[in-house]
Amino acid sequence: MIEDGHVKLVHGPKENLHRPSIDALFRSAARWRGPRVIGVVLTGARADGTVGMRAIKECGGLTIVQDPSEAQFPSMPLSVIQEIETDYSLPVSQIGPLLAKLSRESTEEEGRYPVPEDIDFEVKIAQQEIESAELIATVEKLGKISKLTCPDCQGALWEIKDQNILRYRCHVGHAYSAESLGEGQKHVLEFALWSAVRTLEEQMILSRRIVERARNANQMRAVKIFEKRAHEAETHSSILRQLLLSTERDDMAEPVSSS
Repeated sequence: MIEDGHVKLVHGPKENLHRPSIDALFRSAARWRGPRVIGVVLTGARADGTVGMRAIKECGGLTIVQDPSEAQFPSMPLSVIQEIETDYSLPVSQIGPLLAKLSRESTEEEGRYPVPEDIDFEVKIAQQEIESAELIATVEKLGKISKLTCPDCQGALWEIKDQNILRYRCHVGHAYSAESLGEGQKHVLEFALWSAVRTLEEQMILSRRIVERARNANQMRAVKIFEKRAHEAETHSSILRQLLLSTERDDMAEPVSSS
């Protein structure tokens, strides 16, 4: 985070499944330095950086993105271009010289730019400046409660009042774009399914052990019951494994979006 001319390290809630967070960094820089901030987004997956770049723009700063046509993963610079009117879109080889040139130019005096209330709130949440008792009231000012659950803490999610970007926050402070929320839900589901596979396989192992002991004791009714239970557990476990592995193969084959 950037605060009063210093870099500040804060162990806070993740944004878009990450911390350090590019959006938290950009937003804090915009809050403290306004028109003196230059934000740069290079190659990368998903939409990380878009909300932060918009905050920089709203506070009078400049925005630069790598030309998506040369980016190895164009999703991040494309997302910024689609959501805000960027000042520059250049090949990465031209960004360094441009930064050197811009850094020598004068700009407005600090303190003469308005900081939107929502940006101020979100910086305070990321920097853990708001007391726990006030967090829910603060998040409620940013949006309305939804029917969705936070993948990180399982708390309720609020849908942020944002006409351009669908995004969410929980009262703990975790924040998501729609895409990163979907990714978080996928991780939660995958964990739950692998846990189910483990439980089913343990049930199969236990049932077969009971069958072995029951057969030795000539308890044929128990043998029949637990043989059926072992078979069902093995069948269900196999189905879940095939589902999980097929999903992983599909993800690996999925091309990087260019639109």
